[in-house]
Amino acid sequence: MFRNETMNQCTTRILLSLLLIAILTPMVSAQSVQIRLSDGSTWRGEIEDKVEVKFIESGVEQTMRGELRRVENRYIVVYGEFSLRTQEKVIFRGDVRSIRTLEADEAPGRDADAPQRDRPRDSSRPRQRDRETTSEEFDGPGVIVLPLKGMVGVHIRHQEIEKIGRKADEFGPGQTIILEIDTGGGMVIEMEQIARVIQDVKRRHRVIAWVHEAISAGCATAIQCEEIYFTTMGTAGAMTAFAGDTSWSGNELQAWLSRAGEWMQEGGRDPRIAHAMIHAPIELSYDKDSETGEVTFYSDLRGRHILSRKGDNLTLTSDQAVHSGFANGIADTTDELAKHLDLPRWHELTDYGRRMHEDYMQLVERAEYDITMRMSRLGSEGRGTGDGLVVMQRALQNLRALRRWHDRAPNVARVNTWPPEVLDELIRELEREIRRMRQ
Repeated sequence: MFRNETMNQCTTRILLSLLLIAILTPMVSAQSVQIRLSDGSTWRGEIEDKVEVKFIESGVEQTMRGELRRVENRYIVVYGEFSLRTQEKVIFRGDVRSIRTLEADEAPGRDADAPQRDRPRDSSRPRQRDRETTSEEFDGPGVIVLPLKGMVGVHIRHQEIEKIGRKADEFGPGQTIILEIDTGGGMVIEMEQIARVIQDVKRRHRVIAWVHEAISAGCATAIQCEEIYFTTMGTAGAMTAFAGDTSWSGNELQAWLSRAGEWMQEGGRDPRIAHAMIHAPIELSYDKDSETGEVTFYSDLRGRHILSRKGDNLTLTSDQAVHSGFANGIADTTDELAKHLDLPRWHELTDYGRRMHEDYMQLVERAEYDITMRMSRLGSEGRGTGDGLVVMQRALQNLRALRRWHDRAPNVARVNTWPPEVLDELIRELEREIRRMRQ
């Protein structure tokens, strides 16, 4: 314990020294980055460049133009127009097909530096009033929908699933909760919490996964549910866990194989499916009885239907998922999903889940924009002024604002700035330095 505290203090001191140097030294250039693409080529540019990115999402090639905000080991962040709204889009590097730097006359017309606080509502989901249905309208069963879109651990959290479970409790036990999943993955630590919460909610309600895209931690979310339905273009799988750019191995890998296999089995599915999704050397095939529909899986290629060869990380298409028994059916619309669920019609008891998701996504958008802006300012506050005290006061304001985001949006702050205890120490040290300069 003492050693950890000493190391944290040393780390904080180093950060403080670097911070003081940064805020008192004019910036001379933007941050240069390079991104290696799947075809072997390399794009080189700078953070804040205006770019056009082509990438694969839900099996379809998409194009987005905007400002390059971040480049991490596994993903990039681009700020611009996408899906009819302005947003910071997380794009996993493995999905990127090409990046092109835009010329001045090609750059998006919207000011990429301005936060878009009043983004348009998702027009595909008409908003309803948050209330119970009266007998004059419809007295049959209904559903409660919670969209799970974005990065697990940042945009998708266990707290919202807990809240939707409590909202369902208000209508009595046995409600149908739809988790509408559209994610390229995220953090294992958050996935553990999500699994715990879904298992708890399942004791009281029917929890359904409706998969648009469920990759990595998204797939680990879906398999907690006894019933899974795909859209036609839906995909699920590739649950390999990483530490940085390196996939887990040794004891960590074995523990993850075991845990994910248990989750798969608890959902009524063969654990070998999870194993093939996690570890590339594992093979998977199956036979299906034409009369009974019973499926027999093999950890090799002896089966008639091959799902995963050596070198693959299994990702199921909708047809594969249904044929192998992983999923219960395919539904592209709410009416189609209602038929699968044996409901007389699609009826949402409340829009609580949709509103909660929308409100949280707006908070995430504000947090990501503000944190990015303040982190950038901390590195450039010295530009244009020689007053060291003024510069330090501005830096202190930015540090305090970053610390507040750990209270308001901790999941966002955790991946975009320093830990709260480091910020607390930086704030104290900077306050002492300001007092010393005033004396």
